[in-house]
Amino acid sequence: MGLDMYLKAKQYIGEYRDVERDDAIVADIDKLDLPFRVTEVTMMVKYWRKANAIHNWFVENIQDGEDNCEEHYVDKNQLVKLLELCKSVEDDPTKAPELLPPRQGFFFGTYEYDESYFEDIDDTIEALEKALKATSQAIEFYYSSSW
Repeated sequence: MGLDMYLKAKQYIGEYRDVERDDAIVADIDKLDLPFRVTEVTMMVKYWRKANAIHNWFVENIQDGEDNCEEHYVDKNQLVKLLELCKSVEDDPTKAPELLPPRQGFFFGTYEYDESYFEDIDDTIEALEKALKATSQAIEFYYSSSW
Protein backbone atom coordinates (compact mmCIF):
# COMPACT_ATOMS: atom_id res chain seq x y z
CA MET A 1 0.00 0.00 0.00
CA GLY A 2 1.29 3.43 -0.84
CA LEU A 3 1.90 5.87 -3.64
CA ASP A 4 2.68 4.23 -7.00
CA MET A 5 3.36 6.49 -9.97
CA TYR A 6 3.58 5.81 -13.69
CA LEU A 7 4.78 7.82 -16.66
CA LYS A 8 3.84 6.07 -19.89
CA ALA A 9 4.50 6.76 -23.55
CA LYS A 10 1.86 5.80 -26.06
CA GLN A 11 2.05 5.61 -29.80
CA TYR A 12 -1.08 5.30 -31.87
CA ILE A 13 -0.63 2.91 -34.77
CA GLY A 14 -4.08 2.86 -36.27
CA GLU A 15 -6.33 0.15 -37.56
CA TYR A 16 -4.77 0.30 -41.02
CA ARG A 17 -1.10 0.63 -40.47
CA ASP A 18 1.77 1.45 -42.72
CA VAL A 19 3.59 -1.89 -42.63
CA GLU A 20 6.99 -0.42 -43.40
CA ARG A 21 6.70 2.16 -40.62
CA ASP A 22 5.13 -0.02 -37.95
CA ASP A 23 6.64 -3.47 -38.40
CA ALA A 24 9.39 -2.76 -35.90
CA ILE A 25 6.80 -1.79 -33.31
CA VAL A 26 4.31 -4.60 -33.74
CA ALA A 27 6.36 -7.51 -35.08
CA ASP A 28 6.51 -9.37 -31.77
CA ILE A 29 2.89 -8.57 -30.95
CA ASP A 30 1.73 -9.90 -34.31
CA LYS A 31 3.51 -13.19 -33.60
CA LEU A 32 1.05 -13.75 -30.76
CA ASP A 33 -1.71 -14.23 -33.36
CA LEU A 34 -4.27 -12.41 -31.21
CA PRO A 35 -7.89 -12.22 -32.37
CA PHE A 36 -7.82 -8.42 -32.53
CA ARG A 37 -5.80 -5.64 -34.12
CA VAL A 38 -3.14 -3.68 -32.30
CA THR A 39 -3.93 0.02 -32.64
CA GLU A 40 -1.77 1.47 -29.89
CA VAL A 41 1.46 0.58 -28.14
CA THR A 42 2.03 1.67 -24.53
CA MET A 43 5.51 1.75 -23.03
CA MET A 44 6.47 2.30 -19.39
CA VAL A 45 8.82 5.29 -19.23
CA LYS A 46 9.17 5.44 -15.47
CA TYR A 47 7.68 3.83 -12.39
CA TRP A 48 8.18 5.57 -9.07
CA ARG A 49 7.33 4.40 -5.57
CA LYS A 50 6.48 7.09 -3.01
CA ALA A 51 8.34 9.87 -4.87
CA ASN A 52 5.86 12.33 -3.44
CA ALA A 53 7.68 15.49 -4.56
CA ILE A 54 7.53 14.32 -8.18
CA HIS A 55 3.89 13.33 -7.68
CA ASN A 56 3.16 16.76 -6.23
CA TRP A 57 4.59 18.41 -9.35
CA PHE A 58 2.35 16.31 -11.61
CA VAL A 59 -0.73 17.01 -9.46
CA GLU A 60 -0.11 20.76 -9.39
CA ASN A 61 1.09 21.23 -12.98
CA ILE A 62 -0.72 18.54 -14.96
CA GLN A 63 -3.80 17.65 -12.92
CA ASP A 64 -4.90 21.19 -11.94
CA GLY A 65 -4.34 20.40 -8.26
CA GLU A 66 -6.72 17.44 -8.25
CA ASP A 67 -5.09 14.26 -6.92
CA ASN A 68 -7.51 11.81 -8.51
CA CYS A 69 -5.55 8.69 -9.58
CA GLU A 70 -6.66 9.15 -13.21
CA GLU A 71 -4.49 9.14 -16.30
CA HIS A 72 -3.47 12.61 -17.52
CA TYR A 73 -1.85 13.74 -20.77
CA VAL A 74 1.58 15.33 -20.31
CA ASP A 75 2.95 17.59 -23.04
CA LYS A 76 6.64 17.10 -23.85
CA ASN A 77 7.28 20.75 -22.94
CA GLN A 78 5.94 20.04 -19.45
CA LEU A 79 8.39 17.15 -19.11
CA VAL A 80 11.17 19.55 -20.10
CA LYS A 81 10.08 21.88 -17.28
CA LEU A 82 10.10 19.05 -14.76
CA LEU A 83 13.54 17.96 -15.97
CA GLU A 84 14.86 21.52 -15.55
CA LEU A 85 13.46 21.70 -12.01
CA CYS A 86 15.04 18.38 -11.09
CA LYS A 87 18.39 19.51 -12.45
CA SER A 88 18.13 22.76 -10.47
CA VAL A 89 17.50 20.77 -7.29
CA GLU A 90 20.36 18.43 -8.15
CA ASP A 91 22.68 21.43 -8.65
CA ASP A 92 21.52 23.19 -5.48
CA PRO A 93 19.75 20.93 -2.96
CA THR A 94 18.76 23.95 -0.84
CA LYS A 95 16.24 24.83 -3.59
CA ALA A 96 14.31 21.57 -3.08
CA PRO A 97 11.64 22.97 -0.68
CA GLU A 98 10.88 25.82 -3.07
CA LEU A 99 11.07 24.00 -6.42
CA LEU A 100 9.91 20.44 -5.69
CA PRO A 101 8.23 20.17 -2.30
CA PRO A 102 6.76 16.82 -1.21
CA ARG A 103 3.01 16.21 -1.15
CA GLN A 104 1.32 15.07 2.03
CA GLY A 105 -0.76 11.96 1.68
CA PHE A 106 -1.72 8.66 3.21
CA PHE A 107 1.23 6.27 2.76
CA PHE A 108 3.03 8.75 0.45
CA GLY A 109 6.39 8.12 2.12
CA THR A 110 8.72 10.47 3.89
CA TYR A 111 8.47 14.26 3.62
CA GLU A 112 12.15 14.77 4.38
CA TYR A 113 14.79 16.03 1.99
CA ASP A 114 16.88 12.96 2.58
CA GLU A 115 18.85 10.46 0.51
CA SER A 116 15.64 8.89 -0.81
CA TYR A 117 14.33 12.28 -1.99
CA PHE A 118 17.51 13.00 -3.97
CA GLU A 119 17.60 9.47 -5.42
CA ASP A 120 14.08 10.13 -6.76
CA ILE A 121 15.34 13.38 -8.31
CA ASP A 122 18.29 11.60 -9.95
CA ASP A 123 16.09 8.75 -11.21
CA THR A 124 13.62 11.26 -12.64
CA ILE A 125 16.38 13.12 -14.48
CA GLU A 126 17.62 9.88 -16.03
CA ALA A 127 14.13 8.78 -17.11
CA LEU A 128 13.11 12.16 -18.54
CA GLU A 129 16.33 12.57 -20.49
CA LYS A 130 15.68 9.21 -22.16
CA ALA A 131 12.00 9.94 -22.75
CA LEU A 132 12.67 13.32 -24.31
CA LYS A 133 15.03 11.75 -26.83
CA ALA A 134 12.00 10.03 -28.37
CA THR A 135 11.90 11.58 -31.81
CA SER A 136 8.49 10.44 -32.99
CA GLN A 137 5.88 13.18 -32.92
CA ALA A 138 3.30 10.41 -32.57
CA ILE A 139 4.49 9.50 -29.07
CA GLU A 140 2.35 10.99 -26.31
CA PHE A 141 3.06 10.89 -22.58
CA TYR A 142 0.63 10.16 -19.76
CA TYR A 143 0.96 10.26 -15.97
CA SER A 144 -1.10 8.32 -13.49
CA SER A 145 -0.84 7.32 -9.87
CA SER A 146 -2.53 5.05 -7.40
CA TRP A 147 -2.57 4.96 -3.65
